Amino acid sequence: MRVLWDKYPDLPYRAVAPWPVIERNGCLDWVESVESVEIWLNEYVGSHYTRWTWTMWTLHNPYLCSVSFAREPDSTLFLLRFS
Repeated sequence: MRVLWDKYPDLPYRAVAPWPVIERNGCLDWVESVESVEIWLNEYVGSHYTRWTWTMWTLHNPYLCSVSFAREPDSTLFLLRFS
């Protein structure tokens, strides 16, 4: 089971962007959307729990993705890619 928040200390730089919209047979594919963000983060930012973590800080919009980063340039790169 995939969980989109981590029981890990928040990293200092947060970014919120819309989830990528990926459709399969006319329906949104949330699993593919999450996997595409994770793959991108691991490739361009670095490893999970070291360079980035999922955050859910009072985010009540299911269409927005929230990620915390260890470095400010990584949060900016994420926003440029997904916003």
